[in-house]
Amino acid sequence: MEKIVDFVFIETRPEFSDFFRPFLPELIRNGFSCQILSSKELDIIFNSHVDLHKAEILSKTKVVVTTNETKWTKYFPQSKKVLLGHSIFMRDTIPSPAVLDNPFFADFDYYFCPSVYYLQWTIQALFDCFIFTNLDFRRVIPSADKILIPGGYVKNNRQYDTRGGAKKISTPNKTKQILFVPSVYSPEHSGHIFHSHGAAIIAALADNNFSAKIICRPHPTDRHRDYVLRMVEMFAANKNIIFDLQPTPDSSLYYESDILITDMSGFAFAFASATGKRPIFFVETEEALKHSRFMTLAARFGRVVSTHAGLVKQVSKQLAVPDMIDDLEHDYLRQTLYEKFNNVKSMVDDFIAIYSGTILSHWTRLPLC
Repeated sequence: MEKIVDFVFIETRPEFSDFFRPFLPELIRNGFSCQILSSKELDIIFNSHVDLHKAEILSKTKVVVTTNETKWTKYFPQSKKVLLGHSIFMRDTIPSPAVLDNPFFADFDYYFCPSVYYLQWTIQALFDCFIFTNLDFRRVIPSADKILIPGGYVKNNRQYDTRGGAKKISTPNKTKQILFVPSVYSPEHSGHIFHSHGAAIIAALADNNFSAKIICRPHPTDRHRDYVLRMVEMFAANKNIIFDLQPTPDSSLYYESDILITDMSGFAFAFASATGKRPIFFVETEEALKHSRFMTLAARFGRVVSTHAGLVKQVSKQLAVPDMIDDLEHDYLRQTLYEKFNNVKSMVDDFIAIYSGTILSHWTRLPLC
């Protein structure tokens, strides 16, 4: 008799698999059966009617985990459903799924929140499910309390180096690295400037002939967009500029770079936490006024510039002298990013508790009804 699977991980997009692959071996080592299935594979299994028995057994999976609030959880009506955060930071101004007319966010039982900031956004997003969804949908929202779990971010965990396939960017010894990591492009999310300003920013850095490699890493979701490919071609002759278009890079790219530049990517705070270096946020003044909380944090833990000239000046300063966060502020940032929970061991403990139905003391129960 075919055994019911303990954990199914839904891979909505290949670049998101590194949010759960680091801790999968530990779950298996603890005796749990785990499967990774893409959304396409799930559609085939449940809709082709080729193997009805397989579909029936899979639908009884104990725990289903994904990084995105999508329709594929509907195939698992009896399973505990877990939503992983797909970032370590979430701006309070990012629209919730319900506001964007996505009805699936409330389908989950457990929500991992990799930071205080992500926790705040998740709570608001859950309440938005009741404010912005229509009456018919509200009738089918489960009445059970939601469980919020701190942590869940092990992407690019430096303890996890067996990923395979990630190519390390090679630079000559003692050559410094300037890493440009723009946020994801989305019409609903303001703050992204790479499609409009990316080429000008890279050119401004290149024109100053800094004694450093300039590594541009578009968001994995954007790496094949037309404007990115045009930029790759535009700067192909400049050997000092590297575009990293891998779905998942080697973690050293993030943590060994000397300078990090972004528009409004929350990863900048993960960089600051891991390295103690202040990231540079390039945000135009008019845009900054729309995101007061985010910009307060950006100014507290990083440096904010709004012009190309200001960016070049700040990069010159940081190349000359590392711009470090003082120890007290650094410790505070690491606490708000839930450093003690964002690791493989803590996540495995959480998943074992979810499987067994245990509520751990550091979890938060959120009553919605």
